[in-house]
Amino acid sequence: MQRLPMAAALAALMLAGVSTTAVQAADSFRETKFKLIARTNKAINDELKKPAPDMKAIAANAVKLDRMAAELPGWFPKGSGPKLGVKTHALPAIWEQPAKFAAAAAGLRAATTAMKTASAAGDLAAVQAAVPKIGASCKACHADFKEQD
Repeated sequence: MQRLPMAAALAALMLAGVSTTAVQAADSFRETKFKLIARTNKAINDELKKPAPDMKAIAANAVKLDRMAAELPGWFPKGSGPKLGVKTHALPAIWEQPAKFAAAAAGLRAATTAMKTASAAGDLAAVQAAVPKIGASCKACHADFKEQD
């Protein structure tokens, strides 16, 4: 269901020849999805701070996080960048260096998949080991592809 707004944005990009409204819709969609990633990651970290973490809760959130990491490259279709005067935190480097961006996204996916696998197996130590890898992949991508506040 959450893919519908991006599909609408993509259709608008193609049909309208990349209008300002379409770029704004794509950027708003991305912002919403990144906030969801942050909340999901926080839920996992909050659970890990408990004396007896609930591995089922961690596993459910790890599945969500991994799914979003897999979808993330599709959130940046060609033409949805900061052109046309649309204010966005996404840097042009995303579209100018697609291989580098894809590699950064793949790094996040590898880290989230490791957490998903570890949490499904109930391996708390492996889940804990995955946490800094996810954070590092987020930080690395933000350094190269997100406007710093």
